Amino acid sequence: MISDEIKLHYGCGDLKFGMTREEVEKLLGKNYKVDNENYGEFGFFLEYEDLGLDLAFMEEDDFRLGVITFSDSRYKLGADKIIGVTEEQMKKNLQKNGFESVVKDEELSEDELVVYFSEKLGLTINIVDKIVTDVIISVDLDDEGEPIWL
Repeated sequence: MISDEIKLHYGCGDLKFGMTREEVEKLLGKNYKVDNENYGEFGFFLEYEDLGLDLAFMEEDDFRLGVITFSDSRYKLGADKIIGVTEEQMKKNLQKNGFESVVKDEELSEDELVVYFSEKLGLTINIVDKIVTDVIISVDLDDEGEPIWL
């Protein structure tokens, strides 16, 4: 089952980092599109449009789920909805929920795109035209940069 709560370094509901494609299919079904255009042999995305999820499986992670992109307004970070809110509301919500380490990434931000990021939290928030469009979370890494699978 999938919930609306984004859990940093974990996933969402029963969807958790470290799952194989087969485990994800068993949980969410096979109603996805596969996108390997940008990664080719190095990995692929499963795009669950009806759930507002893109799931990344990379070769370097033995094709285990390592990154989740949320793009539907149902998802919450902490106690508050995050997608579809304004940049100012997002900043208030982050502070209220204790996510102070999230900062604007000046290098990646340009024109209409603004990117907020926290390496510590494995969290990226993309904003287009002052509205949050998607939230990306990743698996936690140990001191050597290796994934900490659940």
